[in-house]
Amino acid sequence: IHIRQEDAQAALADLNVGNEAAPNAANLYLGRGDLYSMSGEWDRALADYSKAIQLDDSLAAAYAGRGL
Repeated sequence: IHIRQEDAQAALADLNVGNEAAPNAANLYLGRGDLYSMSGEWDRALADYSKAIQLDDSLAAAYAGRGL
């Protein structure tokens, strides 16, 4: 919801809480990687996409994000 409202900081805060609560949830790393990518934080985005792939190597969107 925060992303749709263009509130990236709130979305990032929610994803950080989610990552702490469920550190093996690949989709949370994927979502946070997308946020980092949208804000130009490439190193952080790459790290989160890579973590998402480590947790679930079938996430095509994480591979795509890493390739951008």
